[in-house]
Amino acid sequence: MSRLALIAACVAVVAAALPSPGLYVAMGLLRAGLPDSAKSMVIRSRGNPQVDPASELPIIEAQVWAQLGNKDEAIRALTRFFANNPQVRAFAKADESWWWDPIRDDPRYKTLVGSGT
Repeated sequence: MSRLALIAACVAVVAAALPSPGLYVAMGLLRAGLPDSAKSMVIRSRGNPQVDPASELPIIEAQVWAQLGNKDEAIRALTRFFANNPQVRAFAKADESWWWDPIRDDPRYKTLVGSGT
């Protein structure tokens, strides 16, 4: 099976399982070494109140942008997420997940999660 066929098969599985799979697909595309496709998918997959009433998708968007190296977009998405989900901010300071590594030292990230100087 070609790499593209494998990616297409994975996209189909994810799309069938999730109400708004685009951001997860974007992360998969990124991990498969297709950053331009991942960027395109992130932009096309931003949620709205109809598909994401709890406004949880911005954190996934932030993770993808962070992995893409776009700190500004990652911080922007994370700011939107915390604005709509302030109760999660208390846990963010201790989150050592790998997807935050590219922005962990950014002063804006530190301020957002409460670990800034």
